Amino acid sequence: MNFETMTFRHPLLRDWLDLIGKCFDGINPAWIYDFLTEEPFLLIAGTEGGALAGTVCLKFTPGWAYMMLLAVEPDRRCGGLGRLLWERALKEAAARGKKGLVWECLAEDCLSDEEARSLAVRRKGFYARLGGRPLEGCRTRLPLIEAATELRYDVMYYLLEPEADPLEGAREALGDGLITE
Repeated sequence: MNFETMTFRHPLLRDWLDLIGKCFDGINPAWIYDFLTEEPFLLIAGTEGGALAGTVCLKFTPGWAYMMLLAVEPDRRCGGLGRLLWERALKEAAARGKKGLVWECLAEDCLSDEEARSLAVRRKGFYARLGGRPLEGCRTRLPLIEAATELRYDVMYYLLEPEADPLEGAREALGDGLITE
């Protein structure tokens, strides 16, 4: 597996947007592209034989790394690539002196489709096996006007500094989008 940093001129950028569309239902690739024009962020591509196999995106705040869109091509899942991308994200955050990672996972309780609920549970299980923990009582939400519904996301974290406060990281990374219960 080769890792490379992607920029807006990277030849695999279109493949990345297509991968995000396949892996994250309801995500608008145009929104993603706009979001990534904000600095500082890092988009890491995992490639094999020149083809995109998976990606992870990190957006950096002063003390934390906000991880988003860890995605693996569907036919490449369950082969360790997700773990390798995760480890690369941790390495990048540690190299920048960050206290930890914060990210969101779709909450299964807001999904009516059994397959979507199962996928949400599997994603959380993946992160839990790697040491990720839920930040109890913290969520974000994304209103989908065209579907007259709202998707809720549970906040998760991984500490690189054992004494760091994950709620501080969530507030720093998610700002006004963070909902505490």
